[in-house]
Amino acid sequence: MLLRPSDRIIIENTPDGQCKLTVKDCTSSDEGKHNLKIYNKLHFISGLYRVEAVNPHGKATTQATGHVDMSSSKIEPLKLEEGEAPRFIIELSDVTVRPKDTIELECKVTGKPMPEVKFSKDGNPLWDDARYEWDNNPAAGTYRLKIRNAGLSDEGTFR
Repeated sequence: MLLRPSDRIIIENTPDGQCKLTVKDCTSSDEGKHNLKIYNKLHFISGLYRVEAVNPHGKATTQATGHVDMSSSKIEPLKLEEGEAPRFIIELSDVTVRPKDTIELECKVTGKPMPEVKFSKDGNPLWDDARYEWDNNPAAGTYRLKIRNAGLSDEGTFR
């Protein structure tokens, strides 16, 4: 989930390249999807925070896990629902086409609850394009994208 500045979330970028995230008054709801870990009767809620830096020459990422110690709080520890992590049954495959041919990308995913799926190209969301033909069935976990009349601008890494 993309974090945006608010009363409780402060994102600072300095001219020398430092980036700092501050989340005030943390609660277990700050992580979105939680991982509950119990160590010697201490309850921790954790969430993964990822930072991506991009410039015209490439991209770099770093990540860290943030923990909220629920044992010192009066709030009950989060009770996790039973389910399954997302898993790709059919993964995207590399494809090479000639100019003006059609690029076909397909994947199938499962999980409980059924995960939300979003396509991206080179780390950016895909926007509607008249050349795109989508055949998605979220209930079945199948997602297909056809890109007609492929050109050099379609070359890249799709995720």
